[in-house]
Amino acid sequence: MAFLAEHVERSGGNSKEPRVKLTRGFELAIVRVGRILGYPRPVYGKDIPTIDLDRSAIHPKMPPHVRPETNKDVVGGMVQAPLEAIPTYLLLNAAFALESVLKYAKNNDTRVAFSRAVGAFRARRIGYAKLIARDLVHCFRRRVERFMAARDIADDVTFDPIGLVLAMRGAILLDTGFRESPLCRAAVETLVASQLKDGCWPDGASTNAEAGKATQQPSVEVAFHLVASIYSRKSGSNPTEAELALMNAALPAIQRHARYLELTMIEHAARVGTVSGWPSDRARSLGNPETWITALAIRFLHFSALVVDAVERAKILRKYGHVFVRRRPVEPASATIDPETTFKNTVIEPEPHTTPRETVLSMIIKSIAGKMREGRYVTRPNTTGVSFLLFGPPRSGKTYLVEMLAKSLDWPLVKFDPGHFIQQGGESIGAMAARVFEDIERLHNSVVLFDECDELILQRSPTESDAKSGPIFVTGSMLTRLARLHDARACVFVFATNYYHLVDRAARGAGRFDAVVLFDRPDADARKTHLMNEWNKRVQKQVAMLGRAGASIADANSEPMKVLSELSDGASFLEMSDLVRELFKNQTLLSRVASDPKETQKSDELKELVQKTIRSRLEYLTWCAGDGIVDIAAAEGPKFSPQTKGKLVSDWIRTAKRHSPENADKIRNLAKKHGITLDSDVNA
Repeated sequence: MAFLAEHVERSGGNSKEPRVKLTRGFELAIVRVGRILGYPRPVYGKDIPTIDLDRSAIHPKMPPHVRPETNKDVVGGMVQAPLEAIPTYLLLNAAFALESVLKYAKNNDTRVAFSRAVGAFRARRIGYAKLIARDLVHCFRRRVERFMAARDIADDVTFDPIGLVLAMRGAILLDTGFRESPLCRAAVETLVASQLKDGCWPDGASTNAEAGKATQQPSVEVAFHLVASIYSRKSGSNPTEAELALMNAALPAIQRHARYLELTMIEHAARVGTVSGWPSDRARSLGNPETWITALAIRFLHFSALVVDAVERAKILRKYGHVFVRRRPVEPASATIDPETTFKNTVIEPEPHTTPRETVLSMIIKSIAGKMREGRYVTRPNTTGVSFLLFGPPRSGKTYLVEMLAKSLDWPLVKFDPGHFIQQGGESIGAMAARVFEDIERLHNSVVLFDECDELILQRSPTESDAKSGPIFVTGSMLTRLARLHDARACVFVFATNYYHLVDRAARGAGRFDAVVLFDRPDADARKTHLMNEWNKRVQKQVAMLGRAGASIADANSEPMKVLSELSDGASFLEMSDLVRELFKNQTLLSRVASDPKETQKSDELKELVQKTIRSRLEYLTWCAGDGIVDIAAAEGPKFSPQTKGKLVSDWIRTAKRHSPENADKIRNLAKKHGITLDSDVNA
């Protein structure tokens, strides 16, 4: 039945008749699966009724082994419901078909245009599929519970580890939340305990009731369904504690069966030459490899490698302080992976000249997001989107930018500071760096931040005579490791510094960092956007607690935001958030700002609040007049053309003239010294 989903994929590929063929695909894939399982055909033009399994009609064209007259599951003249009468193996195939159809429908909601009539028809079909999927999940859960209950009864022949793993896989396939349930954990532990010493499993129930044609599921299929049940795409990027517990519980059984496959692989002389493969442990033809068994073995080995890698990766992440969440939050059915939108909604472009948000988005996030949508288990960044060198004034939000990069990709963020390299003394920096980088190279699907590790890649002085002395030795060894880490493309890594001009010139070039990114303090437009977002968050919080009528203030409008933006000139994003928070604590002042912002701007009370919350403006302007202007002069790359540098430094001078004329003169003089051409209005 799994082949039915392919009709949906093929039906959407014809551009001449996309609606008709897509509709026929759903008709074939959904209705036929439902009829095979014994569900009545949905009536056109009517809502799909809820089907009671205990009273649902049995379709006359059901397979022979499901019909009441041939069904052995009859107790006291009562026939079980159709789903309960169908073998678990066949129900699992139906689950594969339904899962493919529902996934296709979900992924094409925004890509396929439907008329109202076709859209309504399609909605009924999807509703019908969801109804069947819901009942299948309940059926799979009941079977897991039944097998688990039979496990504890001595000599109970109804306990079947093969049926258990198939029911568990079906439940997880249609309800991923089942993976994190205690019942699933207990089922995995039972499957591990029931494994034989050689890595195989005992015989299970037959999947074919026809006389003389009983089919036993091979152990490699049991192993494959076990490993596919415990591992998901998120298990390899950001697993929960429950998912890690499942993988650790199943790992011994996975490794035993992998050793069994290693010992049982055979070669066979065929017409095309010698071929290798595996036979079934429920062998029909001893000594010959079977394509079905070999395909399952290869898929199992692929997933087992992913599980082993995920377990080892989790140990490294814990070693460096990463905390895994206990349970994955429940996502709405319509939720999809959209890292680009997440990053755009959480990071504001601070200024229009070097556009750091757009740089990170286009260079790293878009390519990785595309690979995620392709369904890859391990997502490697492109060769030109592996790393970047990040600099900017203190408290500008450099760390926040990297945190949102990791959050948008749903990847863990691992931070390294100088303490990780000098914890055993300065003489051990090389040895510690070797161990740290060995770990980092195994952190695929991760973001790594080297924060304020300037000492590790300091500019080497040409006058140094001893190649093994301090900065020369440390920088040289780090450059080699950074280049190797970049070529491995195991993770995205960022090197953040407040002193770009002190970074060794060899480290700034391609091969180690793909871009140089400046994250400056926000300009007027960015401040206005951030203040409006923070204001509306506070309003929404009041509305959620007190209702719209009980909220003390309305949503933000342009005039109050313009006033607050002018008052917070030179502030960081965090300081503006503090300003709004403190403003909402003073309801009287808040009302005055909202009703008459221009008049309130002159009040001593508001000026005092601004002075209280925005305290790093002078520090920022001092940085601009010192390390900042030197960093800009040294910066290289397409985002740092002479024109861009001139526009950026001119904005600094305008801000400094309003708050620190002394620093404005320093910036102007240093700009001339470094050959930076300024705008005419700030040049004098």
